[in-house]
Amino acid sequence: MSSSLTLPRHSLANDLWMGEQLSALRGLASATKRLLPMTRACMQVVVLQPGHLSREERQHGFVGNSIFLPQAKPSSVLTTLPPKDVDMQDAVLFVLVGSQKDAVKGSSLLRAPRDEYTAAVECLRKTNPFYAEVELGDGSDDLLEGCVLETAEDSALAQELLQRGPADAQGQDASDDEKMDDASEEKREGLDAPGRVLN
Repeated sequence: MSSSLTLPRHSLANDLWMGEQLSALRGLASATKRLLPMTRACMQVVVLQPGHLSREERQHGFVGNSIFLPQAKPSSVLTTLPPKDVDMQDAVLFVLVGSQKDAVKGSSLLRAPRDEYTAAVECLRKTNPFYAEVELGDGSDDLLEGCVLETAEDSALAQELLQRGPADAQGQDASDDEKMDDASEEKREGLDAPGRVLN
């Protein structure tokens, strides 16, 4: 990969370039990113699928399904970072399907290295006016471990959250897809039948 910076074509002309990302904010752990916002407008639910599923059955490109649920109003603006455990449990939830909490204990998905987090907050305090008055409080690396919920594979919650296929992603039932396929087949047959008028 080239180390030189390449801008997307026309990005400057279309106001799509916000400047190079500061070094202290590059390559942050996912847990660090989740702990940086001062306020939140959505709740995020990350569904971690069972480990025994074959590669073909898993959703590609994701560790799990990530669902964002808009809230009626944003959370209160924090004056101290990192957030408290209780604040995070209201904003982020990891649902383990068919696994125990011990399976993800110490996982990089839940850990925000203290040095990395401190450097990121200090960088934001110097460069972002909204963070200028934020205080940096005490906090452990595993602040997100309290946001983990475990459920059985056959539970009602798991059935609601797990995506089984493209129809689920579209909010459709598999039966809807079958009906559409049948309707398409009827139309194809109608085109071959002379004198038949399709509605």
